[in-house]
Amino acid sequence: MLICLIFCNFTVKTEILTDSLYHTSMDKALIQLDSVKNVSDLFQCRNLFERIAQKYTDNWQPVYYTAYCDIEMVYYDQKSEQNKGRLEDAKIYLEKLASYSEADKSEISTLWGYYYNALILLDPEVNGQKYFGEVIGAYEKAMEQNPENPRPVVLLTFFEQYLPPFIKSKRDPARERERAKDLFDRQTRTIENPYWGKYFLQQITK
Repeated sequence: MLICLIFCNFTVKTEILTDSLYHTSMDKALIQLDSVKNVSDLFQCRNLFERIAQKYTDNWQPVYYTAYCDIEMVYYDQKSEQNKGRLEDAKIYLEKLASYSEADKSEISTLWGYYYNALILLDPEVNGQKYFGEVIGAYEKAMEQNPENPRPVVLLTFFEQYLPPFIKSKRDPARERERAKDLFDRQTRTIENPYWGKYFLQQITK
């Protein structure tokens, strides 16, 4: 009985320590991500999240942010010859997110939309027609999964402003911008839930 109690106590303490170390690692990584200024900074963040994902395999967030950084580098440096490889890596991690039952489905759908939009940037003339439906579909799915998520709202509005009028939805860009702003204002910075994307509000036509 005594041995069992000692073992249980040791297990609980180990789990608490592991959880604390994970949160500390993620908090440092997110602080670093919040201050990126260029592709080099993003690449460092990407590798940091990847190392956290490899060490703490039960958590979906570092996998998510590894994919996010791969995609974000394409937006930062749209002419880079490395972008195809970056998106291939991002897709691997995006697909891996499907194995996490507790992962935020709305955030994953949003990141898929962001990924397809990045694919369009690689070759707009070819990929624009090929993937624009995937972008819209992913963001609309994300909004259905969580109407309180501001990222699909702002990203879809941003994406649609560059589409021909006959393809655009009937959503009012100004109203969607205010909706996204309101949703962003309700969010707080946490390790558990993504909070990026507010800067897209400045890119939407008022």
